[in-house]
Amino acid sequence: MIKTISYKAPCSILIKNEGYLPFHISFPSEETSTPIYWRTGNFENKLIEIGINEKSGSICSIALILPGGIDQKQVKNTIEKKTIQGFPIFQISEWLKETYKDELCEFDVFIKKSSIIIEFSKEKETNFVYTSNNIEFGFDSNSFLIWINIEINKEDAFIFDKILGSQI
Repeated sequence: MIKTISYKAPCSILIKNEGYLPFHISFPSEETSTPIYWRTGNFENKLIEIGINEKSGSICSIALILPGGIDQKQVKNTIEKKTIQGFPIFQISEWLKETYKDELCEFDVFIKKSSIIIEFSKEKETNFVYTSNNIEFGFDSNSFLIWINIEINKEDAFIFDKILGSQI
């Protein structure tokens, strides 16, 4: 799992459909250096890649490469907790020499109203949330990322049609 150590002011986002990817979200202000990547999933039908600025530790991209199945059930971890307006900075000091870190982890993709939730842990309770524009990052009591909630506005809904059809 990936751990946050701090946060910074919220930043702008750009949501794209890049053909073969269900979606790709970039944070242009964080694309100032070559990213390193945290990749997780079962690496067969589920894979997500989070690009991290190697200098600052903040996210520069999120790409859902293989979503697996998509469920519409209620997600427990989205319960409101302490919310901080900010953008997470992750602890990457122990893997800076690598260009990526692969971790085997089952994650689930859910649809809830007009949002997509990527849940990395069902067992852990949400302790706090960083929110930046229309993306929320949920963390447990040990500061590990346990879910991402992407609110989909009407302007971006067409991008998600590839994986969601008309479910939003």
